[in-house]
Amino acid sequence: MTSTEITAPWAPGTARSTRLVPVDLPDATAGIRVAQGADDHTHRAEAQVDARGVLTVTVRRSAAGPARLLVALPAGDAVILWRPGSAQEHVQLPPAWASAREVGPFSGACLGSLVGRGDRAILTFGASAGDRPVRVRAGMVEENADFMLDLDCELDGEADGEADGEALTVHLDLSGAGFVTSVADVARRLRLARPPVAPANEAPVLCTWYSFHQDLDAGELDRELEIAGGLGFGTLIVDDGWQTPDAQRGYGSCGDWRVEPAKVPDAAALVDRARSLGLRTMWWIGTPFLGHRSATYREEGLPTLGDEPGMETAVLDPRSPRARRHLVERVTELMRTSGADGLKLDFLERFAAGGTPPPADADLADPTAGGLALLAELARDIETVRPDAMLEFREPYVSPATIRTATMFRVADCPLSPAQNRRGIVSMRVATSGVAVHSDPIMWSPADSPERIAHQLLAALFGVPQVSVRLAGQARSTVEVLAHWLTFWRAHSRVLLHGELDVTGVAEGFTTVQATGGRTVITARYADAVLPVPGGGWAEWHLANGGEDGVTVRDDAGGSFDVELHDCRGRTAGRLEDVRLTLVTLPVPAGGRALVRRHGDRAGRPVLRGRARARGVGCRTGPRGSAAPCAAPGPRRPARSACGPPAGAPPPGPVRRCRTPG
Repeated sequence: MTSTEITAPWAPGTARSTRLVPVDLPDATAGIRVAQGADDHTHRAEAQVDARGVLTVTVRRSAAGPARLLVALPAGDAVILWRPGSAQEHVQLPPAWASAREVGPFSGACLGSLVGRGDRAILTFGASAGDRPVRVRAGMVEENADFMLDLDCELDGEADGEADGEALTVHLDLSGAGFVTSVADVARRLRLARPPVAPANEAPVLCTWYSFHQDLDAGELDRELEIAGGLGFGTLIVDDGWQTPDAQRGYGSCGDWRVEPAKVPDAAALVDRARSLGLRTMWWIGTPFLGHRSATYREEGLPTLGDEPGMETAVLDPRSPRARRHLVERVTELMRTSGADGLKLDFLERFAAGGTPPPADADLADPTAGGLALLAELARDIETVRPDAMLEFREPYVSPATIRTATMFRVADCPLSPAQNRRGIVSMRVATSGVAVHSDPIMWSPADSPERIAHQLLAALFGVPQVSVRLAGQARSTVEVLAHWLTFWRAHSRVLLHGELDVTGVAEGFTTVQATGGRTVITARYADAVLPVPGGGWAEWHLANGGEDGVTVRDDAGGSFDVELHDCRGRTAGRLEDVRLTLVTLPVPAGGRALVRRHGDRAGRPVLRGRARARGVGCRTGPRGSAAPCAAPGPRRPARSACGPPAGAPPPGPVRRCRTPG
């Protein structure tokens, strides 16, 4: 089948005279239209569809030049265009004329999904051109309500007449599968995967950035380590500040990568001390920065990509083998002399910059290629010092090229923003495999309630939690919240990180997230939603309440259950025995959790037993429904609870607080 003629929609700055030629498609792809840019050196695109319904289109050239593919299809029931990244704009369906974005090794993956009602993927797309950047414009065509995907890049021609040279390849999943299944499949085709990392990469992290910034103090850090070891943290990240005698922010001190003795008198002793308390140590590196105050900047004359006066730094040019060697040697020496376990490699997105002529000693023409060469050389040399070294990268440089080196991917900086942390973690979990996915370090205000702190932690439940607050001096209630959820996370990390993942509410930033492994199901609810009781042979169902008091559940199978309720500090808030969950709101406290177990097949009326150690459990008696102990019907006369009227009685009005009966 030949695609019908496609005219590229107008967009600012696009050439009106671009020639587009329809691409011949297999018969199984009715409804989608594909065209390619054409000139004398562009080969006819190849298209094939596999048994899963994924259409793959490939374009090659006989000589260097542009490659372009344009895709269009009707967008019935479209709800959101999802793209990876915690900081994606909140425009749910952007227009086709919106600005194109360039994605590459240091700026992300060319991946997206047009999601419809019920979190079904109408179209999931993924494109690659090896390690070359790809420009992508995707959005809704206002002239005909189609969805349009426009991809272009520069390719080299075939080498010596071989037909397997560089190519622009796009995968288009038209199967109508669920969001998680569809995105994971296309991401796998893009090779957003690596062999599974060592378990050390999945230990909770204490990071010094938000808690100390550059004002590091070895004595205070030692006290933090003692507390962190007791709470079960497994990694310490010594962030920015260890390399400078002051605390004035900026990056003018970067480039020498020598430990400042005024901040850390003995780096090896710090690493040994952390290890004795059960924590591995990683050093922060502002990878491309050559600070104006550094001796290296003044004396070495290393090539740079440019200068950033506002950051007080120049940017090292990785096309220069001399520049790469300087950085690799300094960082490897830091690892060797301190005995550290890994590195946090920051600001790699600077290597996506272009437009400057190569330095005299350049062995690569492109800064991106130079950046990748730098990472390969750094990984190779560090392996001689620490074969199991941990390497943290962060958004936006989450890509098929960088996953080859990274052992951890972290959400971009989002202090005090649990929703962004959640979006970033879940998006990376769906799109990658083998690598550890970490939260941005979680922080909170001293004025925050225990429930709000729990919400921050619950946003990171399905990734590896990083925390950055001063642990010493925290309120007892705050420590209890942190200890409770870290204990829960460690006990269930295998399911949370490696279980089968499912989500709902993609358009709202994932309103529920669920992981299933073995006979355990863990569901986190982040917004009002009715949660169906999971099917299958599970033995424990954990409900984490990332919203306010009360979680509504529905069981269509007519089972009977026992429920334990815990508040955000882990204190028992009540028990429900032999209760049916036909459609009830369980009084799960905000930031708390419920543990649901199957009671058996016999019917029984719900009973709330055991006095909660918390002052009260939220009990909903308003018109939106009632907690099971307050309103679920029993087989005989209406049950009465201390926190509500007899079951079946008219609702008395607003939500109120109540004690659970003894």
